[in-house]
Amino acid sequence: VTFNPFTANKSIASLGFASLFLCRNQAEFTKKIAEHVREYLDKDLQLREQCPNPQGRGGEDCKPEEGSDRPLNIIKPGKKRLEQLEEKLAMDCDDNENRIVGVVGMAGVGKTYLAKTLFKKLKKKISSHAFIEFDNEVWKDQKLQKTLVESLLNNPISCDHRNPLEIWKDTLIKKKVVIVFDNVRDKKQIEPLVGNCNWIKKGSRIVITTRDKSLLKELTCDLYEVPKLSDIDSLELFRAQLSKKLRICYDELNEHQKNVFLDIAYFFRSRDEKYITSLVDSFDPEDAEGGKKLRGLTDKFLIDVCDGRVEMHDLLFMMATELLEINGGKYWLFPSNCAEITSALRKEEGRDKVRGVVIDMSEMKEMALDNELFVGMSSLRYLKVYNSRYPIECKAYCKLNVPDGFEFPLDNIVRYLDWVKFPGKVLPSDFDPKNLIDLRLRYSSITSVWNCAKDTPKLRWVDLSHSSRLSSLLGLSKAPTLLRLNLEGCTSLKKLPEEMKEMKSLVLLNLKECTSLLSLPTITIDSLKTLILSGCSNLGTFKVISKNLENVYLNGTGITELPPAIGNLQKLILLNLNDCEKLATLPNCLWNIKSLQELKLSRSSMIKSFPDVKEKMTNLQLLLLDETSITEMPCSFINLSFLRHLSLSRNNNICSLQFDISKLFHLKWLDVKCCTNLTCLPTLPPNLKCLNAYGCTSLRTLASPVAVLMPTKKIHYSTFIFTNCHKLEQASKSSIISYVQRKSELMSDDRYNQDFVFKSLIGTCLPECGMPAWFNHQEFGPVLNLEFPRDWNKGKLNGIALCVVVSFKDYKDQTNGLQVKCTCEFTNVSLSRESFIIGGWSEPGDEPHTIESDHVFIGYTTLFNIKKRHQFPSSTGVSFRFEVTNGTIEVAACKVMKCGFTLVYEPEDDYLSEATVKTGNGKFAKLLSMKI
Repeated sequence: VTFNPFTANKSIASLGFASLFLCRNQAEFTKKIAEHVREYLDKDLQLREQCPNPQGRGGEDCKPEEGSDRPLNIIKPGKKRLEQLEEKLAMDCDDNENRIVGVVGMAGVGKTYLAKTLFKKLKKKISSHAFIEFDNEVWKDQKLQKTLVESLLNNPISCDHRNPLEIWKDTLIKKKVVIVFDNVRDKKQIEPLVGNCNWIKKGSRIVITTRDKSLLKELTCDLYEVPKLSDIDSLELFRAQLSKKLRICYDELNEHQKNVFLDIAYFFRSRDEKYITSLVDSFDPEDAEGGKKLRGLTDKFLIDVCDGRVEMHDLLFMMATELLEINGGKYWLFPSNCAEITSALRKEEGRDKVRGVVIDMSEMKEMALDNELFVGMSSLRYLKVYNSRYPIECKAYCKLNVPDGFEFPLDNIVRYLDWVKFPGKVLPSDFDPKNLIDLRLRYSSITSVWNCAKDTPKLRWVDLSHSSRLSSLLGLSKAPTLLRLNLEGCTSLKKLPEEMKEMKSLVLLNLKECTSLLSLPTITIDSLKTLILSGCSNLGTFKVISKNLENVYLNGTGITELPPAIGNLQKLILLNLNDCEKLATLPNCLWNIKSLQELKLSRSSMIKSFPDVKEKMTNLQLLLLDETSITEMPCSFINLSFLRHLSLSRNNNICSLQFDISKLFHLKWLDVKCCTNLTCLPTLPPNLKCLNAYGCTSLRTLASPVAVLMPTKKIHYSTFIFTNCHKLEQASKSSIISYVQRKSELMSDDRYNQDFVFKSLIGTCLPECGMPAWFNHQEFGPVLNLEFPRDWNKGKLNGIALCVVVSFKDYKDQTNGLQVKCTCEFTNVSLSRESFIIGGWSEPGDEPHTIESDHVFIGYTTLFNIKKRHQFPSSTGVSFRFEVTNGTIEVAACKVMKCGFTLVYEPEDDYLSEATVKTGNGKFAKLLSMKI
């Protein structure tokens, strides 16, 4: 377990902070941690007080107010947050609109500081004001209203048990008011502001701070949530009365909320919200639902829900660890170095109150556990046995043996059982799983979960992955609510029981690498959406077991064909057939699946033909056919008109693309690399972003134009890679260069570059040792210095084109990524030095990308934006430096032989069939000419 605020201090890690999470006796250990942190903070804060705006804190001033004698227990949020609140409140107070702002956030985040700062400013604008701070004192309705009225009138009043606001409303309504209610903890405290507020004059300003935003639901107000603490501010808060402030929040929770808070802290941080809700939901009908408990903690800022995952601030987690000693022994957390675990587990006192047990085996010595260790734990809900040293559990071995098995209380309420490397062959026969929700026995020694089927009415998640001895699933056949079943790596599992049809709720079935699995049962599970059979090498036939399948993974299986029923899967989105070495044909019914978005056939080398596409496939976006044996593509391929990514790489049989690929208007990526027999390419589609033809050693001709050019208001980055295409004819090279220029003409507009950020909007690389003649400024070597002519900025300058010739003669290494980078600096202009990538490539994985002979790289980019154009008339020149990098450092063996540069101006006419660029000296040069 990591604790981010302390990661900067490596010496803290040396204390074994991870074990804090598991230490049952926390007091002494927490004290040592606190002392160590404070020692570090004393040194750190001395430096930071000398520099109140340290780098990395957004320039926010978090120093205490001068002369303030209050303890540093509130973090000052800084100018930015004040400005945001001032904008909401309209601090000029010159309108006739009431403005009520609720300032919410976790304890200690700076709400009171913001409120006091705003109050000081507002009371200079409005003379009638009141600041009421709610502490632990119980405020009765009349006392609150009396205090409020006296503060607003600046005089004591007498009300004789009557409503003060009603008595004095005619006086109060005459003046605008400023009211701050700080640290609101109860709805009754804001009742004067809810409902009939006929005593508040229009134009008043009201601020309410609370750490429970649910209290403001009935109040019409503008909410402002104070952002979370930074790591540095968290350190300050830890130093300054952390326990006191956060304990107040915790103590205000009811008993059920406290339990859920600690459940999350000890077991379920960063887990899925729905998953946690299921586990913490009470089976008691009188208890609130789990979802309401989570919302209650969220409203009080004790947890966050982000992208469906429940997170807890590190400070709150730290507080939870400190609560172990005072929570009545509900959680027994044993660190890896606990030598007396067996005697501790035998402890009789408080056994019936234990809610959760966590055991870390990483540093334990191997030992045997008594079979009655868990007997008597009638309140046990969560049991976790794991190894913190080995995230990849297969490298660990179980150090806790159960030679006689183990027993749970007969009337147990266990919901969560997670035991990595569980040593038993089966779970206890007397274990009644009626309350079990999540069962995790990864890398276990079990042969079956139970010897017989057991009713598991609440079981939703089962993970038995990498239990290599598992051979039977009969024990799980009565699990009607099961959602996910993970059997990955269960290499002894030969078949699935037909009783699985009773799993009426199953959504995901993972059988990846179940290498002994021979077939699927003839059953129907209509709830099933994802079926993973990847790596089931002995699976010879595939059966459709659900008409509602959305994702099917058959990659690496031994199937020889797809069944006709595959065409009935009208919800199928992904079909993965990669590495199906025995699959020889694809059925025509495949095109009946109108929902299909991704079809993967990579390395299925037996496939020699692609079926006619007789139906328009409006959803298919990705098609991978790399390393297949397809010899030609049918003309009907254009019915895949919405295709975005097509891979045909490493196909040594295909010679050309017989279909009109230019009509695939949505195609963005075309990969034909290492197609060694590909001799020609037709006109490419207009919106293509990347063509990778690396290693097409037989490629001679390209269409002219290379691709369809269409004027568009949207910018389209384009990269065409022709490395090691040594047989390219000169006319084809000219077509490539021509395409770069023509594309530049259509793209070179200032609106595409709203920031001074260089991006190569279009680029190419191909075998060549010369440089196109239209680069009128050229130099040998990697540096080019240029003085602009006097009239360089008279035309409409749109961008720049750069060219580099790189020699790979001395480059012996093989790499999967190289970049040609340019660094440029303009003279007499207040702009920083900028760098951008002219071209290159990056291949995933470790596959080498060898380069032979010299290559030319050409890149075009827009240069200026409207805001900064006025600076450039004073620029007198530019300096460029070119280099080849591997993404991190310069590759010295790749030498820049020549470099070139030209300014690109808007054409003087609309005729683009022979596009031209205006050179720096006012001349025009045709792009097609090459200087070799």
